Amino acid sequence: MELDWTIKPEYKAISVIKERFSNNLVAEGIPFSYDIEMGFTELMENSIKYSQETPDHNSINIKITLDNHFLMITLSNYIKNEEDLRSLTTIIDRINEYGKTENLYLNRINEIISQDGIGKSQLGLYRIAYEAEFGIRWEKLGSRQIAITIKKQV
Repeated sequence: MELDWTIKPEYKAISVIKERFSNNLVAEGIPFSYDIEMGFTELMENSIKYSQETPDHNSINIKITLDNHFLMITLSNYIKNEEDLRSLTTIIDRINEYGKTENLYLNRINEIISQDGIGKSQLGLYRIAYEAEFGIRWEKLGSRQIAITIKKQV
């Protein structure tokens, strides 16, 4: 199974794409389980939240592949600024270097609890790695264009 979609960076698109994705997975005999739904939704929300929308860059590309019981979900878009790009890649690198995602996840929750005021939680990628047990990688496609891929055996 291979699915490709291009969407506007709008939150209302999540439910439409999620339903299409779910229907395709079920047709392949794979249940749209909590971990798959959560990982996909977190990735979509992050992509929308941090994407740059300009006349030249106004879409998010979604590619979903199911091959030999490995599910890969890749979203690519332009990031608003270099700071968001650095933050995103730093978190993914930390997850991949550290290995034990439970500790990273719990440490991030403790950091959020101890913060004064409201800020970005940046918890979504940790949830994808720990709760949904997806592997995560990133690839820089242009100066501020990035592709995030999550992968797991289903």
